[in-house]
Amino acid sequence: MFDEGGGFSVLGHHYRRVTDLDERICAGDIIRFCPPLDRDAEWYMFEFRASYDAMVLVNWLGYKAGLENVLALVRKDDVEGNIRMIPLRWFKDNWRSRFIGESSFENAQFFKYARKVGT
Repeated sequence: MFDEGGGFSVLGHHYRRVTDLDERICAGDIIRFCPPLDRDAEWYMFEFRASYDAMVLVNWLGYKAGLENVLALVRKDDVEGNIRMIPLRWFKDNWRSRFIGESSFENAQFFKYARKVGT
């Protein structure tokens, strides 16, 4: 499933693994919780929700696909700068205090949308 760099392609789109703490996470990027938060709640996509003024996680796969994880969101007030571009370092520094109380940064995997396959 994963390429040599830890990325993957699905449905004609490629995502690359992100480990550089200065890389910025945006809407459309993916986080994988290892182990899953609940049964198949393992893969989530970041999405900006203007109604919350926050970046939220939407379950990406499985029978709960499309559901928001309201326990894991990044509010505008929690981030210095642009809420739509959150440095990976922010997640490392604020995992339990401002992001989510479950799992750990070290066990999570972040993936950045790279391109449509074939382009």
